[in-house]
Amino acid sequence: MKDKGFKMGILVAVIAMVVVVGIGYAAFTATLNINGTAKVEASSWNVHFAMCSEGMPSAFCSRSGNLQAFTPTVTVTTQPTLTDTTISDWDISFKTPGDTYSYNFKVVNDGSFDAKISTFALPTPTCTGTGENAEVDAANVCKHLEYTLTTNSGNTNVAVGDILTKSGGSKDYTLRLTYKDDVTDAELPKNEVTISNLGFSIVYTQA
Repeated sequence: MKDKGFKMGILVAVIAMVVVVGIGYAAFTATLNINGTAKVEASSWNVHFAMCSEGMPSAFCSRSGNLQAFTPTVTVTTQPTLTDTTISDWDISFKTPGDTYSYNFKVVNDGSFDAKISTFALPTPTCTGTGENAEVDAANVCKHLEYTLTTNSGNTNVAVGDILTKSGGSKDYTLRLTYKDDVTDAELPKNEVTISNLGFSIVYTQA
């Protein structure tokens, strides 16, 4: 009888220990909660060409609305065509050393991110002569050509890394081709010389 009572005592003690351990374990348990919300706001990427600035004299704006300037002996056969991403189809003729043609336009960033020029290289014009003196004429003309793309009123050459700020930031650019006036009589072309390789791209990426 005593043995049975002893065993019962041990069983009660074990149960009590289990209960105590359970209580002790519960005392060291904590629940940590994290709550929150997030959203992605509307955004856009929108870098494009635009018309000439307000205040530019309308008499000097082409059909696309951008300012042109050229010396009196330059013939503008076809005025530039401007879309959001392309300026194309302009065709001009020089007659006299010192002739120059320039075309002003804007680049606007209406997007949500600052943009920078990541790829840009102004090409070197190519000249193709005609007639018996074709090669010499071509070389002489190309030697005296200057082709530039500038900003800041023509004082700064456009370059990789230039920044265009978001939400309406813009810059005025000037594309200019000049047949310089340092041509000698011996270097004047005997026949017509065609100038090509004037096309290029400006690639903008997120800054």
